[in-house]
Amino acid sequence: MKKNLIRWIVINQHPFTIVEEDHFITFLHSLYPSVRLPTADTIKNKIMAYYEADKVKMETILKDLPGKISFTTDCWTSPSIKSFYH
Repeated sequence: MKKNLIRWIVINQHPFTIVEEDHFITFLHSLYPSVRLPTADTIKNKIMAYYEADKVKMETILKDLPGKISFTTDCWTSPSIKSFYH
């Protein structure tokens, strides 16, 4: 459940603190009354741990590729209409 919750938070760009919002907790308890939700700090720490693990995987993959790699960026606005670059 925790892994799916984290995936949902990241993909939909929800704040970590959503797990501490009363209406969210009430909703989850209506589905599964004995659910134990992690804290926002726990969610943040898990996301950072997943990031670090994936970063190491990507470094390994990229290090072993022959040839050159080109990275580009595309400035965009998130689905929540938050500009990433000004």
